[in-house]
Amino acid sequence: MTADPDRGGHGCAGLRVLEVSVDLGAAYAGWLLGRLGAEVVRVDVGPRLAAVPQADRQRPSLARRFAHLDAGKAVVAYDDPSVVARAAGADVLLLDRPARLGPALGLDLAALRARAPRLVVGTTAPTPEALESPDAGATGLDAQALAGVVWAIGDPDRAPLPYPPGVLEHVSGPALAAAVLLALRSRDAGGRGARTDVALSQVLGHATVGNALTMVPWGLRWHRSEIGRAHV
Repeated sequence: MTADPDRGGHGCAGLRVLEVSVDLGAAYAGWLLGRLGAEVVRVDVGPRLAAVPQADRQRPSLARRFAHLDAGKAVVAYDDPSVVARAAGADVLLLDRPARLGPALGLDLAALRARAPRLVVGTTAPTPEALESPDAGATGLDAQALAGVVWAIGDPDRAPLPYPPGVLEHVSGPALAAAVLLALRSRDAGGRGARTDVALSQVLGHATVGNALTMVPWGLRWHRSEIGRAHV
């Protein structure tokens, strides 16, 4: 059974999701689908995290956030021989940084989709380059810089201030979950699954554009100013 918003909290009942998450976005997307009733199995990447420098799951400061998002998910080890079969038998595969982790875990997306044409693959990474290149070691900070979301934050005489790690990384989660649900609707109509890619920098870029659209037409500037600066 695929997603049906008319069924409320049970809209994804019967949906099988395999989640490979090293960043908060995919973990949050898996949590959201689980809250909608899906059965979510998470692959514990473990030692394979070395393939993804500075991934969020390596940060002790984010451990409690991941613990919350992992609640209710079954877990299999990265070297469990059933991982590829689970991916082929799932309705949805959520995969962080596919260019790095796909090969590291033996998940050939083209072969998987040929084997399981109804599979919906949702991938995410900090930047579009990190979606496609195994050598792109992008982080959430890179996504913030590309999107320009921190341009108006901080002292006007100093460099912009980024958000703390893990704050904006969540933003890609709802976008990825929504893209997956739309792909499931399309699969129900046409019989075939799809791959949908979500880059955090592009999701954050929508916020930048939204801010610009509220200011530029009125001749206003979106910038760091003296307002709010403490004077002693």
